[in-house]
Amino acid sequence: MIIKTRDFGEIEIDEKEIVTFKCPILGFDDFKEFIVLIDESIGENFAWLQSVEESELCFTLANPKLIGDDYKPHINDDYMNAVGGSYDEMWLIDVISEKVSDSKVNLKSPIIINTKEKLGAQAISESPLPIRYQLFAGKESV
Repeated sequence: MIIKTRDFGEIEIDEKEIVTFKCPILGFDDFKEFIVLIDESIGENFAWLQSVEESELCFTLANPKLIGDDYKPHINDDYMNAVGGSYDEMWLIDVISEKVSDSKVNLKSPIIINTKEKLGAQAISESPLPIRYQLFAGKESV
């Protein structure tokens, strides 16, 4: 299947890789089908969550490992059920600033994906976590 993307132009994807979001991304309720794109030249710590339905809708993602091993958001049962009871992939929506060291991630609302079932959700953590967290400086931002 060929899709148009915001950052990579037209690309071919395997339809089996499309992730259906049962709990939509906040503010984007009408869009349910996404694909995670990884640019091998950048590595596994960053990815793009590209809408299959709207070429201009794409989120940049950061691997939570960049935050450290102590990042463990509490995901309630509603979100767990939405992704089939478990997830094996988690990402943080990020905003990459022109000055990369000022980039921020949303720790409060991680993207969780069950890669086997191809189900995803933006979960709202019950843990007291910041929405804007400076990715490389390791501090909360306003």
